[in-house]
Amino acid sequence: FVDGFGKGPAGTSSTLSYYNVLSKKRDLPLFYIRKAYRIMDPEWKRLLSRNGILTIRGGNYDAVLLAHITSKDHKSMIRRAGFDGFYTYLPSNGANYAATWKNWNQLKKFADSYRLLFVPTIGPGFYDRRKYHRNVNQNHGITNIKRYRSNGQYFDVGWRTSLKNNLQIITINSYNNWVDGTQIEAAIPVFGFRDYLPGPPEKYLDLTQSWVEEYIKYKLNNIKLNKKTELTLNCYDFINSTIC
Repeated sequence: FVDGFGKGPAGTSSTLSYYNVLSKKRDLPLFYIRKAYRIMDPEWKRLLSRNGILTIRGGNYDAVLLAHITSKDHKSMIRRAGFDGFYTYLPSNGANYAATWKNWNQLKKFADSYRLLFVPTIGPGFYDRRKYHRNVNQNHGITNIKRYRSNGQYFDVGWRTSLKNNLQIITINSYNNWVDGTQIEAAIPVFGFRDYLPGPPEKYLDLTQSWVEEYIKYKLNNIKLNKKTELTLNCYDFINSTIC
């Protein structure tokens, strides 16, 4: 992948096929590894440990790698494996340990103590309908999850919880689970998703913009509280200093 697209703007396609981590010292792509816990940590260490037999660290294929977690035990496995951090996937509060908002403070403290990134996922709502007849292995064994949008209030709480826990990166699950009603983009109310009436089609895009602006103000305010003289956001204000 890196060979095909390169590591900088000159090597990427016009659609920008991967995310870059804002960093002063290291220009690295950022990858989300779905269900990383299905591979045992000794196998990951061969690739992610600096002393691993197949290590990518410090070479042309180095990257910031975030591992998907669902349970309380996964975070320790991810640490041992050599990942740079971990993320949640489902935007459904209470669907599993990692997706539960009240657990994010504990996950953030764990990440900070080991110089890792914790990246939660939020969404405007979720509606997993039984008529799909999904097997028990999908959605981590949980079916018929419903998290109502409540005219934007559910989305608001996800954002507010993220800011309260001073999280550096926030992922929005929108397009990936469109069929389950997670989209923030304008939609026609057919098969699996609804529009935003009585709100306008751009309701959740506007709400997202508002919360991003609030996030930036929150970070700038933290700079003031820490008595920094330069009121601009840099790598250290957004992400773990390990990768700055």
